[in-house]
Amino acid sequence: MQLASDLRPWRLHDFYWGASGDGLILVLSQAGSDKRVLAWLDLRARSVAPLTPDLDGDARYVSQTAGPKPHVLIAVRQSPAAASRLVAVTPTGALISEWDPPAGHATRWLATGTQAVAVCTDSGRCTWWHTKLDQPSWSPIAAIPAADGQASRPVAFSSDGQTLFALSSADRDTVALIKMSAAEWSPEVVYERERFDVTAVLMAPDGTGPELVTTTDAGARQSALTSDGAADLATLAEIAGGARATITGSNGSTCLAEVSFQWVGRRLSRSVAVGEQSSVQAPSGAGARSAARQLAASPWPGSPVWPGSECSRVRRSATGPGMACSSPAT
Repeated sequence: MQLASDLRPWRLHDFYWGASGDGLILVLSQAGSDKRVLAWLDLRARSVAPLTPDLDGDARYVSQTAGPKPHVLIAVRQSPAAASRLVAVTPTGALISEWDPPAGHATRWLATGTQAVAVCTDSGRCTWWHTKLDQPSWSPIAAIPAADGQASRPVAFSSDGQTLFALSSADRDTVALIKMSAAEWSPEVVYERERFDVTAVLMAPDGTGPELVTTTDAGARQSALTSDGAADLATLAEIAGGARATITGSNGSTCLAEVSFQWVGRRLSRSVAVGEQSSVQAPSGAGARSAARQLAASPWPGSPVWPGSECSRVRRSATGPGMACSSPAT
C-alpha cells in the first residue's frame, strides 16, 4: 500500500470516489474544528486541491456529475446561523454556479446535474422545495412535521428525473421508503416493515429505481426490491458463509460489499467486490446480471476493484471496525 498524499494538518473523515475514477473527494477538518472542508485528491498527480470556494465555511458533499465538464455539488454554510447554499465547482475548485435556498433554514440538499431538492425548516415544519437548476423556480413538494424531519430525507431521483425516492416517517410509526412523481409529487409507499425502520437505499445501476433497502432488522438487514438485487444477496450469502454481510454499492457489473467476521476475539470487516473475471462462481439461477458476478476483494481498505481492472484473482484485506469503504459514483 502506498501513501497517495500527506494530508497533515488536515484530518480525514470520509471520502467519495470521483465519477471518472481518477480522484477522490476528501472530507477533511482541522484539529479542534467541527467545520468540514472538501478537497480533490488527484490520484495520478498525488496532489490535493480545495473544492470549497470559501475555506471558512462548513462544506457537505451532495453529488457530482461526470462527462466532458465534470463538477461537484456541495452544500456550504458560512456560519451555524447562516443559510446553507448549493454550489457547483470543478475538480480544481473553480466556482461554476450557486443557488440559495428558497425559504427558511436549509438543513439538507439533494441535487443532480439538472434539478435539486432543498429541505428547509421553518415554523415547526420541514418543507421540501424542488427546482430545475438551469432555470431556478422553487416550488414546495412536501411538508412534514419538524418531529419527522430528522428521520425523513430525499434519497435519489430516478434516471429519467421524473420520480423522487425518499425516506419518511410522516404519518407512520416507522421509517418507510416512498416515491413521489412529478408533477403531483403525491407520496406512495414503496417499501415498509412493521416494527423496523428503513435506514438506507441502494439504487439500481441504471438508476431506474431502488434495488436494495437496509433496515434496522438485525436478523435480515437487507431486502431486495428487484430480482437482480435478490440474486446479489444470495451470491453474497454464499460468499460470506454465515458472516454478517452488507452490499454497499453496485455499478452494473460489480457489487461492493462489506463482510464482518470474528478473528482472535475482534470483529473485523472485509471489503469485497463481487465482479467479473475472478474465480468464485455465482450460484446457479442467480439471474442474467448476477450470474456473471464473481468474487474479488479490495486490495486496500476503501479501494474497491471496479471493472476496467478486470479482477483475475482474489485479493483480501481486513479493516478495523468503523472504517468506511466508499464506492465510485455510478
